[in-house]
Amino acid sequence: MISTNDQQTISDYFNRLQVLLNSMQACDESIDDCKVVEKVLRTLAPQFDHIVVTTEELRDFEKMTIEELQNSLETYNECLREIIMKILLNKPFK
Repeated sequence: MISTNDQQTISDYFNRLQVLLNSMQACDESIDDCKVVEKVLRTLAPQFDHIVVTTEELRDFEKMTIEELQNSLETYNECLREIIMKILLNKPFK
């Protein structure tokens, strides 16, 4: 089982996931993006809990791809980093 931790980037997590999915395909096993998305949402670090709830409420899992989920999480992470940097540098928000 793979899961995220506080030290791991979203990109690292999805790279590990892709290696696992490629290994499964090499063994003639495949899994739908829908199932992968659901499993990824269950294994995210607690800092993403509200993103998981929002994604579950607003998105159609049947149509969401792994790449869309990755992009969504990376966008959120980048926004969070910008907010933290502004707070640390004591700069006013726009």
